[in-house]
Amino acid sequence: DLIVLTMTLRSVVRQRLLDDMIGSIEGDFKVLIVDKCSVVVLGSCCKNSDVLDKKVVVIENIHLARQPLPTYPAIYFLSPHEESVDLFVKDWEETRPYLQAHVFFTSRLPDNLFDKLGRGKCGKYIRTLKEVNVDFLCNESQVFS
Repeated sequence: DLIVLTMTLRSVVRQRLLDDMIGSIEGDFKVLIVDKCSVVVLGSCCKNSDVLDKKVVVIENIHLARQPLPTYPAIYFLSPHEESVDLFVKDWEETRPYLQAHVFFTSRLPDNLFDKLGRGKCGKYIRTLKEVNVDFLCNESQVFS
C-alpha cells in the first residue's frame, strides 16, 4: 500500500519557518526579530504560540528600540530591503546586543545589501545567513499571494 501525504501550502511554509529556520538554531532560549514585511509572512501561517513553543522568549520588531539580551542567540527574519539590512547592521555597531546572529531573509538578498553585511561589525557575529524564499502570504491552505 502506498500512502500519499498531502501537505497544504500553509503547512509547508509553517514547517519551513518553525523547523528549518527557528528550530535549526541551537540554544535553550532564542530571540526572534522581524521587520514589518516578515512579520506578515510569519503571521500568515504561524501563531505566536507556535513560535514561542520553539524556545523563542520574545518576538521583537527591528524598527523599535529593544533591550539587549547578550546571552541569547538572535534569529533575524527580515525582508531583503535596504532599511531592514541597515537596521540589522546598526544593531551591532556599538555593542553586542545578542550572543550571535542567525539571519534569514524572506527572499533573495541583492548583492549590494549582502556586501553591507560583510563590511559592518555585524559580520563577525553572523553564524547563519540564508534566504528562505517565502516572500508570499498563505491566505488559505492552498492559495497564496
